[in-house]
Amino acid sequence: MDITPAIPEGKNIIKGYGDMTFKINDDEHKSSIIVFPDKIISWDIVSFSDVSLDSFNEILPEKELEILLVGCGDVHMPLDNDIMLEFQSSGIGLEIMTTGAACRTYNVLLAEGRNVAAALTLV
Repeated sequence: MDITPAIPEGKNIIKGYGDMTFKINDDEHKSSIIVFPDKIISWDIVSFSDVSLDSFNEILPEKELEILLVGCGDVHMPLDNDIMLEFQSSGIGLEIMTTGAACRTYNVLLAEGRNVAAALTLV
């Protein structure tokens, strides 16, 4: 039985992660990235400790975005309260989880047709 979620054609699916690489569709990315259903942007984050409110300048204007998943590496870490409050006031749901969990959750929400993005750090 195939349990792979059906992803609409032309959407960005996360096919793999690890060894300092993300595989999105058939392309490999060797840096932190933000994956949207229809675009991928480089995220200027080397380590999760570098994340600040300014790190999300390219996301907060996305008024159609329902939820942002933030992958924080191998260990779950919290975000500053000012970041959480800014997303709350913008109406965008924000979930922080390990990078692996964020990749898997992104694919599931994408398959459900949700307008989701994942900001993913390698470490």
